[in-house]
Amino acid sequence: MIRSTVWRTLRDRAATAPTSPAVSVRGQTGQWRTLTWRDFVDLVDFRAARSTGVRVGARDAVLVEEPNGPEFLASVVAAWAVGRSPLVVPHGIPENERAALLGKLHATGGAFDGGAETADGSEPDLAWFFPSGGTTGLPTLTPVRGLPRDLVASQQMLLSQMRWKPEGTQLVMGPLSHTAPFTSALAGLAGGNHVVVLQRWSLPAVLDAARRYPPTWFQTTPHQMSMIAAHEPAFTALVARLDGMMHTAAPCPEKVKAVWMDRIGPERVYELYGSTQMVGAVFCSGEQWLAHPGTVGRPFMTQVRVVDQRGRRLPPGQVGEIYLRSAATQRLQPAQLRHVRTLPGGFCSVGDLGNVDADGYLYLTDRVDDVIIVGGANVSTREIEAVLLRHPRVTDTVVVGRADSLLGMVPAAVIVADNAGPAPGIPDIQAHCRASLSAHKVPVHVEFVPAIERSPAGKVQRFKYRDHDDAGRRDPAPRR
Repeated sequence: MIRSTVWRTLRDRAATAPTSPAVSVRGQTGQWRTLTWRDFVDLVDFRAARSTGVRVGARDAVLVEEPNGPEFLASVVAAWAVGRSPLVVPHGIPENERAALLGKLHATGGAFDGGAETADGSEPDLAWFFPSGGTTGLPTLTPVRGLPRDLVASQQMLLSQMRWKPEGTQLVMGPLSHTAPFTSALAGLAGGNHVVVLQRWSLPAVLDAARRYPPTWFQTTPHQMSMIAAHEPAFTALVARLDGMMHTAAPCPEKVKAVWMDRIGPERVYELYGSTQMVGAVFCSGEQWLAHPGTVGRPFMTQVRVVDQRGRRLPPGQVGEIYLRSAATQRLQPAQLRHVRTLPGGFCSVGDLGNVDADGYLYLTDRVDDVIIVGGANVSTREIEAVLLRHPRVTDTVVVGRADSLLGMVPAAVIVADNAGPAPGIPDIQAHCRASLSAHKVPVHVEFVPAIERSPAGKVQRFKYRDHDDAGRRDPAPRR
């Protein structure tokens, strides 16, 4: 675990194991490149002298927009080494999105006189600026306050509860410009792990990486879990030496989670609920999930409060908005508070709805933005999605609200069907939903598509399915 700055911790590792592998990356064409610890430390030194500086208010930051790989990680550490905050921009995003990210914080490009480590070895007290909001349209940058050494150490403490161990082999499948891959990769580096990075996720890439460098631990998403479980060679190679794995980013369908627990044992499957704003953490093991089906777990060094629309605390079992309080929420400054909802006492919310049971386990039901109003009644799109995923022919789905002249808004289901035959018809889908849902929750519009669009982090991009015409769209189903 970290006892000094992140940069000095990595430099000490290079001194004791200079020729051991630090970071390996698989390029988009399948070629591999490995940096030893000596190579990686040299790269940090190089990047520290050649980083692109930006000004964010009164703060100096370093622009980090490299693709997945050692250059990205070295640029982050180099920024810390010279006392600046890394400002992460996803690689290759459209110019309008890039401009929106920088413009939100009034960042302006400028020359940065990079150089050696700060004289006193200090780190910035604002660890990084990070993109968020990719499921709702143009992303925004979120500042995360705290010393990098403290945030990375707390991440190591959290991951160690999920069978993560130092000096192992850690596979990073997601984009480093997203919170879970970013924080887990840095925790791995600081723990002396050999961090194996995919420049872009694909099943052939996962299979190649797992065969070449069998991981002892990895972080993934439910969508990736579903695809890997259906690809036997990739699944077998991936779990050959596995101590544990953690899934994040979105609710995991029960049948997907069940496959993984059946195959590798519930004691190796973990789920984490967190956010880009890092206001707190909740996690559970597969064993806890089996005892409390549907839970995302119990809080870790975090307090959970569920409240109604007037901010009043709700008893166990009642659904309301989820607020978290942790050491991180106590450090939030006015600039950061603009990105969360707050309650007196240091509780913060990122807009999720749910409830806790009598044993303190948290359950997610929706996001505030994902509740639609149908004829004056609140309707949970996630509730409808859960019902649809129980249909034997539905493999993936997203439910959104679409405008309706009579009811104001009605549910619309976008569905991916399996390849067992022709897609199920609208009457079949509606009948399946009626067996479990009230009439006003049954999808009025039904659309079949080859795949649901997701962000690189695996989150459904719901904004792409609201009020649009699509080649796969079916006519509105008749109301009953």
